[in-house]
Amino acid sequence: MKNYPLPSIILHWLTVCAVVVAYITSGDPTDTHSTTDVILGQIHVASGLLVIPLVFLRLFFKLYLGAPKSQPGSSLWHLLVSTVQGALYLLMLLVPLAGLISLMSKTQNYVFAGITLPLIKISSIWFSWIGDVHPFLGNAFVILAGIHGLAALWHHYCLRDHTLKSMLPWTR
Repeated sequence: MKNYPLPSIILHWLTVCAVVVAYITSGDPTDTHSTTDVILGQIHVASGLLVIPLVFLRLFFKLYLGAPKSQPGSSLWHLLVSTVQGALYLLMLLVPLAGLISLMSKTQNYVFAGITLPLIKISSIWFSWIGDVHPFLGNAFVILAGIHGLAALWHHYCLRDHTLKSMLPWTR
């Protein structure tokens, strides 16, 4: 198995960092009782929204540069792998969008780094519901990403193949 192209590797690990930061700083960014709450809320919103362009760049490079061939396995195994990958990409888009909808259902203006960002005021019960689903989707994504990481470690330590190394920048 050859390595992933370097842009894909960089975007993968940037996405991991953005997701981890968003998850660690999770909470209601409009609940600002202290300076720490304000800073954590802004970091959460920035890192969460950063995931969206990173995903589109990843998809562009995946289509343009390709990816290494899959490991041999049954058609059921390849279906499972494709389903998990598709779910990860879908959740990388749905989680930040649900968070943005949640933010818009709570405030019309969000101050980010001293700049007031105008938001569309949404007051529909559906949008409020989507905002309520945001933490659930975030947790589901982190669990699925954890399974993805465990699968990479399983490939590395149990199957002793090149799957994990193909996504590490220092093994090029």
